Amino acid sequence: MADQEPPQEQPIMDSSGERDGSRDVSEYRKRQLQLHLYLLFHAHKCKLRVCNVNYCKAMKAVLVHMGTCKQKMDCTMKPCASSRKILLHYKTCIKGDCFLCLPFRQNPVLQNARRLRRLPNRRHPAAAA
Repeated sequence: MADQEPPQEQPIMDSSGERDGSRDVSEYRKRQLQLHLYLLFHAHKCKLRVCNVNYCKAMKAVLVHMGTCKQKMDCTMKPCASSRKILLHYKTCIKGDCFLCLPFRQNPVLQNARRLRRLPNRRHPAAAA
């Protein structure tokens, strides 16, 4: 089976929720962005060698590339740049009703992971002695 490439993305909105000055994002585009973010989260956590989730393998490759990419937002590999934009939006978004972020922020598993990341690094009491 040939490697699947992740769906190509268009520029997304800024953290205020606006995109190119327009607040009206089509339902199709919303679903496309949510799927892209879902695939990023899934691929990051997926440890299966062969996964049945469409684009998992391709998105894992994108994540590996992103880890070494020196061009960051200027990268010519479209999935790299668009994935960075989506993740940056998710990380900086402060809107409580953001169509992209809200479904993921309501997920208890993701909420717990976010809480753990915010905790200060504390050494185990036995390790401190």
